[in-house]
Amino acid sequence: TMGVPADMLRVMGMGDVDPIASNDTPEGRVLNRRVEVVVIGELRALDMLRFPSAILFPRRSAELSPEGKVLILQDIEKAMVMLKRANYIEVVGHTDDVGEDDYNLDLSEQRAAVVRDFLVKAGVNPNKIMAWGAGKNLPITSNNTPEGRTQNRRVEILMLGRVR
Repeated sequence: TMGVPADMLRVMGMGDVDPIASNDTPEGRVLNRRVEVVVIGELRALDMLRFPSAILFPRRSAELSPEGKVLILQDIEKAMVMLKRANYIEVVGHTDDVGEDDYNLDLSEQRAAVVRDFLVKAGVNPNKIMAWGAGKNLPITSNNTPEGRTQNRRVEILMLGRVR
């Protein structure tokens, strides 16, 4: 990894779903056998959708609430151009630091997967979307207050490597 921490890397196998040339010729097949590295230097506000977990899910649940479905649909409708232009999309679930670490990590993974599946059903290309849970490990504010814990319980959609 040349000094890059492993937890900073994401790996996706695309198989034959994203050719850059025709697979009908030997030359095209050679071009299609490739490794692409997308480097994200700084995430911009336009590259992210952030949803509070309290709106998306009932407490301690990974089932989208009716209100959560409406909220996601409204936001992805506005962001669909960016979602389609992104090379790579990450859906990341987050929790606060209350409770068992394993429980929080599992819940964050489940919530990210549910949002990913919802995006795919809404028309986002499933071959360029990855979901993972960060648990309590990436807070955006202190967990020392109820307000801070509420902000840390969230799901983020990151639209990375936009092209064209």
